Amino acid sequence: MDIRQRLKNPKAYEQSQGPMYRMFNIALSFGITMGVSLFLMIKLGAWIDARYQIGPYGTFACVMLAIAAGFRSLYREVLRLEQVEKHEKDDSRG
Repeated sequence: MDIRQRLKNPKAYEQSQGPMYRMFNIALSFGITMGVSLFLMIKLGAWIDARYQIGPYGTFACVMLAIAAGFRSLYREVLRLEQVEKHEKDDSRG
């Protein structure tokens, strides 16, 4: 499948990949999401702490938000993976 076909129909390309590829993709996207969101939220929390002189509470709140957002993203990806696998299983039956 060449790049033009992948761009025209990304879901078909994703379905053509094996389950290990999909799991690796989820793990990689989770790691990147957590890393970037934690970095940005720590910086934002430090700025809030310095600006309003509230100690580590701004950073703590921002880190908790980043962790929650990362796990929400992971949860949504796993649900999407389950739907794709269920769809593939249904297609293979009939």
